[in-house]
Amino acid sequence: LYGWGTNYDDVLDMGIDYEDESIRIPTKLYILPRL
Repeated sequence: LYGWGTNYDDVLDMGIDYEDESIRIPTKLYILPRL
């Protein structure tokens, strides 16, 4: 799942939606190192 996108916008394009900003921020941090 993680690593497909280069930024949070790419995650949104995958249809992933988080309502809590406390989840959005760490999610971006998890994606970047897996590129």
